[in-house]
Amino acid sequence: MEAYDRLPPDGSSDQQGALNGLVEVYQRLKLWPEAVAAQQKIVALNTKNLGPEDISTLNALQAVGWVLREAGKPAEAEPVYRDVLARYRATVGDDHFATLAVSLDLAALLLPDRSEEALLLVRNVQNHSSVLARTSVIRLRASILLGAALDASGSDQAEVAMRDAMNFCLDAVGSENKWSREAISKFASFLDRHGRTAEAAAIRAR
Repeated sequence: MEAYDRLPPDGSSDQQGALNGLVEVYQRLKLWPEAVAAQQKIVALNTKNLGPEDISTLNALQAVGWVLREAGKPAEAEPVYRDVLARYRATVGDDHFATLAVSLDLAALLLPDRSEEALLLVRNVQNHSSVLARTSVIRLRASILLGAALDASGSDQAEVAMRDAMNFCLDAVGSENKWSREAISKFASFLDRHGRTAEAAAIRAR
């Protein structure tokens, strides 16, 4: 922080780079208030130099929501996500990768308590992402979150959706990919909760 403070507050690339570096360091050290403050400075810098609706400004604002979520402050992250989602839709449209990504971020934040809204967000993402490659993070995450939202809502479609999400991820990116492991973990936990421990163990071994 001392090195950053010595830089002229002129919005230069050096200042932007220093702020990005600070956010990364603070995240690694789990100094969340400092990480949030540094990320908010990036938003202010981009707003001043590029404008409030520039994609770089919106990306930086989305990162504020992510840092708040990682800091264990979902109530503070939610309005940030809602704000940036509305601005993405107005600026780049419903089909843009950034719009789809923040929709999934918000859906994940709403689970498990507000499963119906989360389900609407996920289905909307799926409607707008079918043209993306099967390996797209958007499609992988959406398949997993669909199962999670149906599970949270108590739907009898949850098991099929979670199994489909697991198989989709395995087929698309293989068993070692982080999203495949997440899909496997969620489905196995679902089976455990329903007393199907042998099936859950077999799923985890995949």
